[in-house]
Amino acid sequence: RKDIFFLDKDFNNIRTVTNSQLSELSLGQNIKLRPGTYLMKLISDPKVYAVEPAGVIKHISSPAQAELLFGTDWKGRVIDLPDSLYQDYKDGGVLKDNRHPTGMVFRYQGEPDDYYLLTNGYSRKFVSLVSWDGYHFNKNFISDVAYQNVLYPAGADIDVYKVALADTAQTLIVDEADDLINYRKNEEEGVYTNSGLKGDYYTGSDFKTKEFTRTDKNINFSWGSGNPDDQYLNDDYFSVRWTGQINIPEEKNYTFYTCSDDGSRLYIDGTQVVDNWSSHRVTCKSGQITLTRGRHDIKVEYYEKNGGAYMKLSWGDESTTIPTEVLFRQ
Repeated sequence: RKDIFFLDKDFNNIRTVTNSQLSELSLGQNIKLRPGTYLMKLISDPKVYAVEPAGVIKHISSPAQAELLFGTDWKGRVIDLPDSLYQDYKDGGVLKDNRHPTGMVFRYQGEPDDYYLLTNGYSRKFVSLVSWDGYHFNKNFISDVAYQNVLYPAGADIDVYKVALADTAQTLIVDEADDLINYRKNEEEGVYTNSGLKGDYYTGSDFKTKEFTRTDKNINFSWGSGNPDDQYLNDDYFSVRWTGQINIPEEKNYTFYTCSDDGSRLYIDGTQVVDNWSSHRVTCKSGQITLTRGRHDIKVEYYEKNGGAYMKLSWGDESTTIPTEVLFRQ
């Protein structure tokens, strides 16, 4: 007979648990790998997988993808699991290119003191590291992510302690599990990713009579002789004001363009960069400004007088539309 002893710190009040008593205890489930830590493969299968919450695994398609997402030493993260443990995981398909798995904790290169949790494609900043030890994160697994490789839209900050986030055994507290797996940023207009700019649409050119608001992924519109929405606007004499933030990947001098029919203008951090504010056919004007890396306030204004309606915001050259990935609605 093998006895099990429970000891207190002074080795007093020793109790013996017999085999029969031990047999009455139910066994728990197998512990799954914690997301954002190790990569896994099965002994009989060369495929390498990243692990997401609730035991979802996604196949890493190539060594190049693994190196991009997890660094040159990515092979050191891979551990072999017995084939019998495969049943504890759920196949989530292939990991998307240039996208880390949900549950990854990372920091952007050059921001050593800011840590983020990736949740369903959103970067969610830890407001305070006071509870960091309570989450039991191993800083050896925190990835340094380069802006030029991936830039995730910002989600809500993690400003309260989340029990499920500290759940290294992957049992996931029910009332928090959805927030840590299927997070979406919610606004009054419904559920949307916060990439893009807030567009306020007006009758007239003085921005006094607002008709509706929506999120535009970028500014690249050719309405021709029509308008953005027949329900609210006429084909002539309307205007739009877009606001939000633009995330600058590196510090340098940037050239911005507005190409419009009719007038348009661009402001960054309150400074007017482009003045194209007159009635004309499609005309492009540019302006330059030196910006530091990170987010800057942006405002774009446009008005349509009559005839054709066209508006495009570009950078670098007239043809390169500013992409959704660097625009954020506040």
